[in-house]
Amino acid sequence: MTTDPTKPANDATRHEERAPASEAPPMTASLMARLFVVPAILVSVLVVALMTVVILFGWSGIGERVTAVKLIDRIAGATGDKNQGALFPENKDVWLAAQELAERLKNRDREMKPDEIELAVQRLGAICSELARQENLTEAARRKSVFVMLALGRMGSGSGVAPLIAALSAKDAQLRMAALRGLVELRDLPETQSAMPAVITAMDDASPEVRLMACAAAGQIAVRGDAGAVRALTDKLHEDRETRWNAALALARLGSLAAKDELQTMLDRGYWEQARVVYEAESATTGDSTIAPSVAPTTRVERPFSETQISTIMLAAIDAAVELGDAELMNDVARLRSDASPIVRDRAIKAVRRAQDSADE
Repeated sequence: MTTDPTKPANDATRHEERAPASEAPPMTASLMARLFVVPAILVSVLVVALMTVVILFGWSGIGERVTAVKLIDRIAGATGDKNQGALFPENKDVWLAAQELAERLKNRDREMKPDEIELAVQRLGAICSELARQENLTEAARRKSVFVMLALGRMGSGSGVAPLIAALSAKDAQLRMAALRGLVELRDLPETQSAMPAVITAMDDASPEVRLMACAAAGQIAVRGDAGAVRALTDKLHEDRETRWNAALALARLGSLAAKDELQTMLDRGYWEQARVVYEAESATTGDSTIAPSVAPTTRVERPFSETQISTIMLAAIDAAVELGDAELMNDVARLRSDASPIVRDRAIKAVRRAQDSADE
């Protein structure tokens, strides 16, 4: 990848593409992870590609809703029953249970009794640790792992931090990304600060996807002004374009102006209209996803940024500029009050108004 911010570089973005199908082959889960990540909704892309299956575990055959605890039983293999077993093989049944558990735990207090939480965290932590030690995971096991780590984070317990930190050493890069996602879910807990050394180490991971997501995670987990996180993120400003974006947004959240130049570029619509998205998309494959996947052929894709992508990036940059309150950055934001995009104009107008109100107080 090129590191020149004035030239096209590799990228993939969070939003659905509008380019013709002939120009842009479907992105894989691995490529989907290499997205521009807005910190406020950090790394949700980890599970987007897996969320296409309709949830089927909400009700049993006789209409009784399966509890979260029973879903954990199923994931752990503690019960022998298989919901919808006639339709799904056992391994798919298990990762679908993990998917539903992660989704349900968005409302943890409605799904679990207070006295059930710590035991559930221990069980999920043990599953997480077992999966993280495995090598050559099947696709079904990988999906199960992603949702288990997400569910562990959504349990909201400090006891879940240690197994997620340990999972940052998993052999599989997607599991390391999932561990970062789980830690971000726990970002408001004081115990999660103990993960920062491992998150900073992940910024130098062998996988570019993990490095990118570690940058975004650091912006969520580290406390404002964390000197170690700021130093590590500043070093990432010399890497590929996607990493620079995420490092810049993370630095702004931590109160550092180190990425001011990068943020100014991100606030420039002209730059995005000239830039190109270039990536290698895996060709469509067929076969049993329960076996370890082979290396798939790729197709080079090059196209302009879509308006949705440009707006998403600019909105994130506006929020980062407001976070910092720098006069030059706010002047750049003020110019966007006449931007071509209505949502960018609206965000810029509100940002300038907030800045003026703060100055008047």
